[in-house]
Amino acid sequence: MLKHYLRIAVRNLARQKALTFINISGLSLGLACFILILLFTVNEFSYDRWRAHADRIYRVDEVWTRGDGSQGEMPMVP
Repeated sequence: MLKHYLRIAVRNLARQKALTFINISGLSLGLACFILILLFTVNEFSYDRWRAHADRIYRVDEVWTRGDGSQGEMPMVP
């Protein structure tokens, strides 16, 4: 039964090449975006996790206002 379904699917994919290309390219683009977002979030959540007391580490950012009213962040000093 599964062999029959696969054969029909391959026939339909061969007949409608443009639609197949659009579907497969959309699926691959969606998966690539998902993987990139996943890698970014894993990297952000693993910030300083290798340290002994990683649950006690905090990051402090400071936002300041210039004389013209625009805002910026203080530069990080290494």
